[in-house]
Amino acid sequence: INSLAVSSKGEIAYAQINNNISMIQIINTESNYHLELVSGDEVNWSADGSKIVFTAKDRSDIRSIFTINKDGSNLTQLTSFTEDVSSPCFSPEGNWICFAGLSKPTNSGKKEDISNWDLFIINKDESKLIQLTKDLSADKSPYWAKDGTIYFSSNRFGNYEIMKVSPNL
Repeated sequence: INSLAVSSKGEIAYAQINNNISMIQIINTESNYHLELVSGDEVNWSADGSKIVFTAKDRSDIRSIFTINKDGSNLTQLTSFTEDVSSPCFSPEGNWICFAGLSKPTNSGKKEDISNWDLFIINKDESKLIQLTKDLSADKSPYWAKDGTIYFSSNRFGNYEIMKVSPNL
């Protein structure tokens, strides 16, 4: 198991690797219900427990952000980055998703031309994408708290530390 999340209703979503394929599955320990949904990893639940957000490779073989209903219906690809994405999480009200996205270096020969991770948010209908951080450090592993603050790890000051940002939506 390479990713695990528990919903507000006590259901467990997880990504498990079998035969070199990571599959997202749901289990309800009370009813012993088990459902295998789709290929993917890095799972997280919406606050109401109705949807799962996750990463998976798209048709271009690049990891993207997807959502799916917990019954396996309504699979939706939200991002189409040219570089990698990771760590998706829903906003407390479920209308936005925060994630880390890898930016591509410009290759101008300057020291600052390095790939780095920044935080982005996208609304669930895919109509608005906002870059929250833009720094030459790695901003990763976002967590959207109930008060609207997004906490994340960053190595801006040499060591990885916990930082926060409050998006104006």
